[in-house]
Amino acid sequence: MPLFYFNVFADEPLIDNDGIELDGLGDAFAHAADMACIFASRTVLQGHVTLSHYVEIANYTRERVGRLCFGDAVELRP
Repeated sequence: MPLFYFNVFADEPLIDNDGIELDGLGDAFAHAADMACIFASRTVLQGHVTLSHYVEIANYTRERVGRLCFGDAVELRP
């Protein structure tokens, strides 16, 4: 299984040093969406959310292979 790294660029950047093995890029995007929801909810607890913050997906060589903004993972309702 391929190894992916998930770096979070939010109020404070969080660089993934461990990575996780997943079946492929589709699963990596699903994992990034879950992470975006978790980190967005944490910022809401601090009184704000920045939808342009994002999770960067990198492959085993640390080359960026995808990016998912919090706004693409979170649905805002009135």
